[in-house]
Order: sequence, then C-alpha cells, then structure tokens
Amino acid sequence: MILSVAFPVLFGSIVTDSVLPALEIYTIPSVASVLILVWILGIWYAIVKYKLMYITPAVAAEDIVSAMYDLLILVNHDGAIIKLNRRTIELLGTDEGDLIGKQLDILFEEKELIRDKFSKTAHWSHAAHCELTLKTKDDQLIPLNLSFSVIRDNSGDLIGYAIIGQDLRQIRQLQAEIADRKSTEARLQYMTLFDAFTGLPNRKLFFDRMSQVISIAKRNTTMCVLLLVDLQGIRHINAVFGRETSGILLKQIAARLEKYARDSDMAVRIGEDAFAVMMTRIQNCDDAQSVT
Repeated sequence: MILSVAFPVLFGSIVTDSVLPALEIYTIPSVASVLILVWILGIWYAIVKYKLMYITPAVAAEDIVSAMYDLLILVNHDGAIIKLNRRTIELLGTDEGDLIGKQLDILFEEKELIRDKFSKTAHWSHAAHCELTLKTKDDQLIPLNLSFSVIRDNSGDLIGYAIIGQDLRQIRQLQAEIADRKSTEARLQYMTLFDAFTGLPNRKLFFDRMSQVISIAKRNTTMCVLLLVDLQGIRHINAVFGRETSGILLKQIAARLEKYARDSDMAVRIGEDAFAVMMTRIQNCDDAQSVT
C-alpha cells in the first residue's frame, strides 16, 4: 500500500517539477508538495489499518528478555543451550557464542542435580524450583534460585526448557545482616538483664521480678522470702590470690545458688560480692527455713 501510493506521487512530482519545465510547458503548476501530502496520508492509512506501530508480544519479547534482571537460559530437549539473556552473559563473564550448543550442566557446580532434574521432566506438569550454584568464567560461585519450565509444542511434545534464575547474593547478605542485628539485639538485651560475669539475673531483672512476685503473693495469700548472701573476705582473696581466683570463687558460688534454688525461685547477683535468692510459694516461715 505504501509503495502503491509512493510511485504515483513520485512520478507526478518528477513530471510537474522536472519534465514539464524542461519542455518549457508551464500550463501545469508544480504540485510536488501537494502530492507529498497524499503520500503521507497513504502511510498514515497503512499504519492505522495494519497496526504497523503497535507493540506485539513477538516484537517486544527480545527486548524484554534482554532487559530483564533475572537470568534466562533456553535449552533444547537434549539440555543443550540455545539462548542466554544479557544478564546471564554478564554474570558468566563469557561470550554467548562460546556456550551455544553446550550442555546446561557445565554452568553449575551441582551437575548431578541438573541431570536428575532433566531425567524427570517428562512427568512435569508445572515449573520445578531448586537452588543451584552458578560457576562463572573466573571461578566465582553465585547462588541462584532456579525455576525450570517445560516448553511444549501444540501437540504436547517436549521441545525445550526455559530456566529463570534469581541471584541470591543480595538476599543472603540481607539475611545475614538481619541475623547479625537480631543477635546483637539479643546480646544487648541479655547484658541489660543478666550479669555478664556469673550469668545470673542482675539487679534490674531482680527488681522487675520482685514486684511481680509480691503482687502474686498478695493475690494468692502466700508468702515470699528474700535471702541475702553477703560474701566476706572477697577483697582479701583479691589481695592475696588475685582477681582471677576470686572470680572463680564467685562463679562457683553463683552456680551453687542456682543449682539449689527451686524452679520457682530466682538466684541473682545484686552487687560485686552480694547475691540474693528470691523464694516464692512459701506458706510460713518454717517452709523458708526448710528450704535454706
């Protein structure tokens, strides 16, 4: 249609602007500019009628595949590589031509797992997922989350596979940072509530728990008992045997208090050489004396 409009316009323009003036015939004016408008109208009509400027999946597919951030590898029914997108080539650090026709398993560390996946493809009804390690040209290992999809023709026969991979390095790094942050927060919380030297609850946790114990005792009409253990001679031990020896002694005392305290009791360190045991579910003073 475009050519059928172009030839008459071109012929008319040559005749009115070149041939007739050369023959000194001026009865027909120059109409080249008008005829060009006819050509433009013809092109516009062809674009509208046949949708020449519309983006179709077939037209856009190549650009989409090239621009997608995820990895894309197309292989035939035998597992030979037939296409890689730009992202895959950049990660591998090699040319596409060097990989076309080669088996897919050369790209990954887990070769046996790849072969096992392809041995079961005849029974696939949906995409299969797994995590594999991509090996680049410079022996760099990149963890990937892969999705294997079967490509079949209209008759249902297997013609190839589409493998889409997601680079997991940023996700793994983010997970490590989150885990490290949680570990730091847990460590800070522990340091806030527990004595770092003996591992027993500290004064803050002791006072928080004591208010709860007193409230429960009032509600249940029971008693709670507080035993104070004030060590004598720790400074003398420091002076004679050193802080290391006194430290061992403090840890042993803390371990014994924690060992002999009941499940409902709580042994705490409230000072440098002072401990306490908070006892609950005490009916009378004789119960407290029997526990001590």
